Amino acid sequence: MKMSFKLLLPLLLLSALPAVVQAQTYTNNYGIWSYAVTNSAITITEYTGPGGTVTIPSTINGLPVTGIGDSAFNGCTSLTSVIIPDSVISIGDYEFEWCFYLASVAIGTNVTSIGDYAFASCGLTSVTIPDSVTYIGDDAFYGCPLISVTIPDSVTSIGELAFCFCDFASVTIGNSVTNIGAAAFNWCIGLTNVTIGTNVTSIGDEAFAACNDLTCILIPNSVTSIGEGAFYECTSLTSATIGTNVTSIDDDAFEYCTSLTDIMIPDSVTYIGEEAFSYCTSLSSVTIGCTNLTIVTSGTNGTSIGDAAFEDCTSLSKVTIGNNVTSIGSCAFSSCPSLTSLSIPNSVTTIGNYAFNDCAGLTNVTIGTNVTSIGSYAFSGCTSLASIPIPNSVTSIAGSAFYDCTSLTNVTIGTNVTSIGVEAFCNCTSLTSITIPNSVTSIGAGAFIYCTSLTSVTIPPQRHQHRGPYVLSLHQPD
Repeated sequence: MKMSFKLLLPLLLLSALPAVVQAQTYTNNYGIWSYAVTNSAITITEYTGPGGTVTIPSTINGLPVTGIGDSAFNGCTSLTSVIIPDSVISIGDYEFEWCFYLASVAIGTNVTSIGDYAFASCGLTSVTIPDSVTYIGDDAFYGCPLISVTIPDSVTSIGELAFCFCDFASVTIGNSVTNIGAAAFNWCIGLTNVTIGTNVTSIGDEAFAACNDLTCILIPNSVTSIGEGAFYECTSLTSATIGTNVTSIDDDAFEYCTSLTDIMIPDSVTYIGEEAFSYCTSLSSVTIGCTNLTIVTSGTNGTSIGDAAFEDCTSLSKVTIGNNVTSIGSCAFSSCPSLTSLSIPNSVTTIGNYAFNDCAGLTNVTIGTNVTSIGSYAFSGCTSLASIPIPNSVTSIAGSAFYDCTSLTNVTIGTNVTSIGVEAFCNCTSLTSITIPNSVTSIGAGAFIYCTSLTSVTIPPQRHQHRGPYVLSLHQPD
């Protein structure tokens, strides 16, 4: 008899599916095991029994037990110890979650993956993860009071919150791990020592945040990114060595590391995020090798940009200064030729000596309305700067402040400036005219020397006996 194609098609599709038998049970001395059969292999789906010490069977009815399904032991509060046989290759999601009194687990030597929340909120104090495991899921050991853990070289990925709120003092992350997930070791407050494997490329957001006992961290050269808040509030951290291939240090990465005294940022870094080192109250030295740094964003809580903080950052093209910064230190951005535009916020009161010296690409500067002093050589050698409005808050322009600004054509000097320093505008060869406000009481020697295009200087009346402003016409030699 011929069978129509319409009738045959469902049979063909069914034959292509795995042979699955659901809701079978097996009973032994440990309890009742619900299981499913897939391709002649068994996955435990549920355990019902007295708990205590339990050994999961390696075979049922002659078939190997290869998997423990999602939530099979979830909430089994009577379970105190479990042995997972070598036949098992996967531990499912939520497998032993909320097994509060589970203090001991022996994981078989062929398990390759530990699922999300697999042992979350268990009572485990120690666990040995076999060399067969390649993946540790999100929240896998979340909240376990682990005092020791070994992560073998076979593991390639550690999921988010995998060991969050654990109690161990030391952890070694194997050399095969490439990614440490977000908050993977967050709130491990007893953690004092971390060894990161040499193939880790990224440290996730808040990966070690609030590890309050962590004293030092060596970030290997394999790492390229340090996530947002990665070491946030590691209050005992005194030393951090950043590998030579890190390109980005994200927002809040070391915020509130109040014991951190010094840091060296390698040439590879191109981005430092907002508040990356905010509230590092003991930080007295930052060494930045920043030839590849392109963007700097100062956080809202930082109050100063230190001396030479970004000096010689030759690729730096964008700077955002936070609204709470009050001072820009000497040489802070000196010799940053790629910087083209700059806005100094109203919070800043002082611009240090050489602060923007030799920023040859700088074309536009806005100075905040609370700056009172512009330091010596602050903008000297800014050869592309065409105009500069000096706000009324400024009382002093130091010597050589705008020395050799050869493109400067327009200068507006605020009405409260009292002193213009020696050679302040020396060699501003494009400057054609200048008005000195009534507030000025002293002009240093050579303040406008070698301004070869300067033809008019307006001097306030109190500097002479005339009633109105005096306009001095300067005729430059041929």
